[in-house]
Amino acid sequence: MAGALDAGGVVVGVPAEGITRASRNAEVRRRVHDGELCIASPYAPSSPFRAGNAMGRNKIVYALSRVTFVVSSDKDSGGTWAGAKEALARNYSHVAVWVGPGSKEGNEALVGRGATPVTDVPTLFGLEAARTPPLQDSLF
Repeated sequence: MAGALDAGGVVVGVPAEGITRASRNAEVRRRVHDGELCIASPYAPSSPFRAGNAMGRNKIVYALSRVTFVVSSDKDSGGTWAGAKEALARNYSHVAVWVGPGSKEGNEALVGRGATPVTDVPTLFGLEAARTPPLQDSLF
C-alpha cells in the first residue's frame, strides 16, 4: 500500500482493525485528507488488530482487486498462502505470483493451483480481471 501511494497511486486500504485505530497514524490521516487513500474495514471502528481479522480481510482485498500480486509465500502456512489459495479456489480475482529470483516454495505451489507466474513485473498490467460468477440468481 505504501509503495503504491509513494508511486502516486490512489489506494483503498483494508486494515485488519477498525478505521478509528487505523486513522491514529498521522500518515494515514494525511493521505486520506489528500484524497490518495480510502480506508474501509468490515470491523467495528475501535476493533483492535487480530490475526483472524487479517484472514477475514483477505477476502475483501482479493475481491476489490483486478489482480493480486503475491511476492512471497510459504507453502501450506501463513495468511498470504491461505488468502491466495482461497482467491484461486473461489475466483475472487486474478492471482499473479512472483517466480523469479528469490521466490519461495509457496510461490511455485500457488502457480500449480492456477496462479499466473510472473518473472517480469510489467506483465501484470496486461492481465484481465477474473470473472466472478453471481452467488445467487438476480431478484429482478
